[in-house]
Amino acid sequence: MISKLSELLLISRPTASQMISSMEEKGYTRRVMSTSDRRVIYICLTEKGQAVLQMNLARYSGVLNEIIEKVGRKEIDQLIFLCDRFQEVVNEVKPRLLDNLQSAEEHPVEEPV
Repeated sequence: MISKLSELLLISRPTASQMISSMEEKGYTRRVMSTSDRRVIYICLTEKGQAVLQMNLARYSGVLNEIIEKVGRKEIDQLIFLCDRFQEVVNEVKPRLLDNLQSAEEHPVEEPV
């Protein structure tokens, strides 16, 4: 569904719909109406779309493997750990930051003359 796709990709529904229309024109996707709810339309990959997806996955997998080989698995694991830790801290601090921003909007500080 377009709404689910837009949520996953963090894009607006019109942008997702436009993207799907473009892919449909190229023969990569098709829209299928739900049999139980006519308001629901599913987006499906065509055989051509699946072939393109598999080709790109293989290409990206090769590039990713090369990066891991050059950087090293241990360093990649450290990077993943640090990114996870960073995200934890951001999520911990985020409520205070939002409170501070809201407070600043409610009580703006006047600039000196």
